[in-house]
Amino acid sequence: MPGYIPKLLKKLNHVTPSIPQFSPNPAPHITYGTKVQLAKGEDTSPPLDSKGIKLIQSIVGATLYIARILDMTLLVTCNDIGIQQTKSTMNTLNLTSWLLDYMATYPNPSITYKALDMVLWVSSDSSYLSVTGSRSRVGGYHFLGNNPDFTKPLATQRIFINAQSMLKQVFYVT
Repeated sequence: MPGYIPKLLKKLNHVTPSIPQFSPNPAPHITYGTKVQLAKGEDTSPPLDSKGIKLIQSIVGATLYIARILDMTLLVTCNDIGIQQTKSTMNTLNLTSWLLDYMATYPNPSITYKALDMVLWVSSDSSYLSVTGSRSRVGGYHFLGNNPDFTKPLATQRIFINAQSMLKQVFYVT
């Protein structure tokens, strides 16, 4: 999809940053010396008006479109912003700006497929209560590989990547 991101950035009047942004979202703060790393607290920054919320929602929709099709590195940030989009604050707007700076740094992502002797592999992981609001994060990486022996390099081609936050699930047994 050449040109999708530059057209999107132009439509949003987003200026290309003078310093490239090499990460789609800021790294979480690490508290050294503690055994448990806690999720961020509630966002206390000023809320956005309805026009700002609509802007955030349109950016998430346009970004999620290309994230699912082509650039899976955007999925976690899209999910983080998507959770906050109906109650957007200035921090949500800053995170959205960070994401657009990243997209401006990498304006034409691509996928190259090569024919190999392939086997479908799936790797998944999750973290419990690691996202604000009693949510957990889940991720999965589906790929084609050619080598079942993990001691040798694995030639891979990604098929599907899932990265999302989930609400805490409570099950009652009677």
